[in-house]
Amino acid sequence: MDTDYLGVLLDGGAVHTNATGVFYGIGVAIYQEPPHGLVYGHGGWLPSHVSSLRHYADDNLTTAFQINSDVGVLDNGTDLVPALEGDLARLLIGAKKH
Repeated sequence: MDTDYLGVLLDGGAVHTNATGVFYGIGVAIYQEPPHGLVYGHGGWLPSHVSSLRHYADDNLTTAFQINSDVGVLDNGTDLVPALEGDLARLLIGAKKH
């Protein structure tokens, strides 16, 4: 029996030919995100709520948040969630390094 579950979980395939640097494992999105390097995570959506979990492997930092708004999420009308993910990572990674 294969007990290397983490290896299987993170063995991602390409999401789409237009989504370079984005892969999907078993329930885990895998991103190459400059300047943060390798990032594992997943987001979620329920009516009126959005969540995000990201693990920044190079910095050994994991972030999670949930907001009580889904405005613009379904129609891609806003980049609020990616902006929050990026700002939170920059803030916390910067704080760890100083």
